Amino acid sequence: MHIDLPASIRLHRVAILGDWRDRLARSLEDSGLDGLETSNHLLPAFFEEMLGLLEGGDEENIPCHHRPPVVNQLAEFPTNISICLKLLNAGEAAIRSFLTDSCPLFRLELELLRECFLWDLNKATHILIHREIQGICEQSLRPITELSGRVEGHGDSRRQQVPGTQSTIQSI
Repeated sequence: MHIDLPASIRLHRVAILGDWRDRLARSLEDSGLDGLETSNHLLPAFFEEMLGLLEGGDEENIPCHHRPPVVNQLAEFPTNISICLKLLNAGEAAIRSFLTDSCPLFRLELELLRECFLWDLNKATHILIHREIQGICEQSLRPITELSGRVEGHGDSRRQQVPGTQSTIQSI
């Protein structure tokens, strides 16, 4: 018997997103970041991406891989990486909690299949975390690369392209 767990998760989307929002708020509060405002579309977008990966999405074609990281808009680097971890881990915890505490279909699955699904959930979370962190790093480095240009080759050419910073760069 094969049970469509992503469909069951989708049916309970509103409750899961509410739990996700609450878990994120508690995590941010515990970290002293409770004044942070998030877009109303942020959690539903990540929810859909996680489900897309759980439904057999191609790992090479991560949903919305071309867009700038959403978390980067919430806070300055490196705080945004911490927020990224909190946000996506809260989502994983909310979905996991739904499955283990409130989803009778999940309990009907064989134990091995339940564990595999939870493993896939964790893997989907980490795929999105890595995508966001990579995007955050690229966005954070953009001002540096725009100022100095993309330099290939020897480090001396980099020093010559950024006027007034030669002594700082050479001292590093």
